[in-house]
Amino acid sequence: MAACVGVYFKLVACAGLALVFRPSTAFGAEEETKIDRANADVRGTAEERERSARHAKPADDTADGGADHDIFGAVLAGLFNASPAANASSDSDPERKQESRGLLFLGYPYEAGNGSYAHYEKGSLRSGRQPFSGNIGIEGGDAGGGTSRLAARSNLVLSWVVFEGGIDQFSERTRDQRLTLVEALAGFQASGHWLTARVHGGARWLEGDGGWGNPGWDLGTQIQLFPIRPLVFQARFDGGRVGESSLFRASATVGAMLNRVELFGGYDLLAFETVGFYGPMAGMRVWY
Repeated sequence: MAACVGVYFKLVACAGLALVFRPSTAFGAEEETKIDRANADVRGTAEERERSARHAKPADDTADGGADHDIFGAVLAGLFNASPAANASSDSDPERKQESRGLLFLGYPYEAGNGSYAHYEKGSLRSGRQPFSGNIGIEGGDAGGGTSRLAARSNLVLSWVVFEGGIDQFSERTRDQRLTLVEALAGFQASGHWLTARVHGGARWLEGDGGWGNPGWDLGTQIQLFPIRPLVFQARFDGGRVGESSLFRASATVGAMLNRVELFGGYDLLAFETVGFYGPMAGMRVWY
């Protein structure tokens, strides 16, 4: 019996030593990560540090966590149309002229048959995308009550920031009387491959019977959709004041792209406290 007990304790001791000196698979990833970092430090090269950082795996990384990251990446790819395959190929492009990680736009919606407008990805100016976008447009139409409207508007988007300037002139067809509204706006715009959404604010001035002594302010929002070539949908809402009057504006247009020129039609409403100018309108925008 004593001999059996002795053999038993010897086996337990051997197994314990084996467990102590056997590399643990649970901590293998952490040990490898430390060794990789140590090798990089010994070599003293930034390349080795970057390589070890790229290949290092967190010790607590699980299959479920990886799936969560994949889902999160897929959501971002869907929102901003960032193609991992395209990014990987662009990194190895020897002819790349300029690399930037940010929001890049096509020259105009649906350019070269692409069913998109903006991308959040690595890219180059050589690839046909640019870090800015904008358009210049003119429009006109009936404003009701014997009044006509003629307007011009310009937009410039630099990544997430948008600038806009516009002028509207209302004319009485039966009298030599005009009303001119000028706006200077700035805001933030989120852009994706099939939509843009923005908020903006700024100053406006009204020239009426009292000249230009009617300043005011504006806050608004705008949404553009690019659902299918060549259609472009736009909806806009603005509110604020000018002089002593409140001011509200709503407009909606449907356009069609012909190269970089958009021809559109829609409806516009501009309402002061006691009077409104509203009616159908048509125009064109040139995208750049």
